[in-house]
Amino acid sequence: MPEKFEIALPWPSKAMSSNARGHWAKKATAAHKYRYHCKMLSLETIQAGKWDVQTLRDMVAGGAELHVAIDFYPPDRRRRDDNNLPGLFKSGLDGVADALGIDDHLFRTRPFLHRDQIVNGGEVRVVITVKGPTPGDSE
Repeated sequence: MPEKFEIALPWPSKAMSSNARGHWAKKATAAHKYRYHCKMLSLETIQAGKWDVQTLRDMVAGGAELHVAIDFYPPDRRRRDDNNLPGLFKSGLDGVADALGIDDHLFRTRPFLHRDQIVNGGEVRVVITVKGPTPGDSE
């Protein structure tokens, strides 16, 4: 089983920003759609990479940690606060967790904004690294 799982996801909607002042229902709808979209993209990546998700779940149950690097590549040069990005991507990370069948409270996350690397339309790259015991390790 590979030690790293990497997926590229679309930039979240500005309606999900903590700074957005729109109606709560608009934010909830955007978050729901984004979570589902990220789940489907994650499932496609899992299947294409032939990841054994059950083995991953067994590793986590056995004490392995999932270190999650979240790299934000903005769609433009507008100024963004580093501390707002994890909240903007919460629904996306929930979608990845849904695809893996693992509760996201088990993720050890590290977000990073790449201010100088603009990607057309924006992109969020998630890299999950498994650290710790693997199934079959003796204690």
